[in-house]
Amino acid sequence: MSDLLSKQDFALEAIQALIKSGIDQTNLYLDLDPFAIQIKGARGEVLTSMSLSPYYRLYESNPDVKEKLLAEIVETKNSVNIPASFEEAKPQLRPVVRIKWFYPKEDFPQIEIGEHLCVLLGIDTPTTILYCDNYILNKWNAKFEDAIDYAIESLGKNTEFEFDTSRSNSDNEDVCHFFTINDDYAASRVVFSGILESLPVKGDTLVVVPSKGYVMVTGTMGEFGLAHTFDAVAELHEKPDALAPHFMLLKDGAYYPYEFDPEHPLFKDTSVLENEFMEQLYYAQKEQLSASFESIIGKHKLLDYVSNKKEYSICVVEPEDIPASVPAASVIVFTSQEEMLAAAPLFHVLNIMGDTMIPLDLYPERFEMNRFPSEEELEQISKVEEFYAEGESEV
Repeated sequence: MSDLLSKQDFALEAIQALIKSGIDQTNLYLDLDPFAIQIKGARGEVLTSMSLSPYYRLYESNPDVKEKLLAEIVETKNSVNIPASFEEAKPQLRPVVRIKWFYPKEDFPQIEIGEHLCVLLGIDTPTTILYCDNYILNKWNAKFEDAIDYAIESLGKNTEFEFDTSRSNSDNEDVCHFFTINDDYAASRVVFSGILESLPVKGDTLVVVPSKGYVMVTGTMGEFGLAHTFDAVAELHEKPDALAPHFMLLKDGAYYPYEFDPEHPLFKDTSVLENEFMEQLYYAQKEQLSASFESIIGKHKLLDYVSNKKEYSICVVEPEDIPASVPAASVIVFTSQEEMLAAAPLFHVLNIMGDTMIPLDLYPERFEMNRFPSEEELEQISKVEEFYAEGESEV
């Protein structure tokens, strides 16, 4: 059984930390539905509301930082007062780009950017950023669409779009453009897709937002631009404010997931980074689902997503695992009593197994598997490239 605190127990520890900081216990109210702590005044009016969802998801990803997160919650209550109205809040509104896993869309209205990022509505304060959830928007009687449009327009008016451009010595068109600025919203400039798409690059436009402090743009056909950008992404991936290392294709103002061709020189290195990122998300998801009494997975075994610093990820399925929840690993391996029976890319397994693997409404993506492949299906799965079977036998 997991030692991870439940959401309620985490909230109770946060309340205890607030009480120790000097808040009267009678002024604290825990609302589990939006998962928020409200600090009320003498007449019962809400002075501050703090959503605990981002803190809890960070805790799920790394339980060892619990005390640090509790300290941040205490610090936040000292510095944040929610503006009473939308009009009062306007000067403080900012679009904020974050990894969407930490901010569930049922609590935090958002705009998705590619596969893993989202744009939240933030309230800028001198010491922290408060993320607007449904409670705050309802309090203002404001629509998210109106508020985020205002925040984006305001940020655009106050931004000088100056890019640090690096260029190949041998090919003038082979470039990469880096945007950074000395504020807390550099990554938020990814919302200005029209400006980014207008930058000259070699090939189609690729965008990556590796940390909170950068937006990077290069082209699909550039050698120097791609290599230079990837080196920066790999370095920033290790930093505390890292976001997603995934390259996104920007076309007609929209961001799409992008995969390098297996023959591309950067295929392995980019895949390794992306798989490490996904393994962290799947670990946090598994901890959350295991600890939740309301998990839609039920009694299904939650199988692991394993990257092992390889360019492909795997999920191992055994007969005793069924029924199982299967992550969207690049290769699915079927074994029995430590003997590998078959291995194939996920899309191939999905084609063969048909209705047996049902997509679940989860992020990151999982599939419900209700039966183990038949002998005939295992034979079909085994007919794909030997590469997968030979590679997984070494794992």
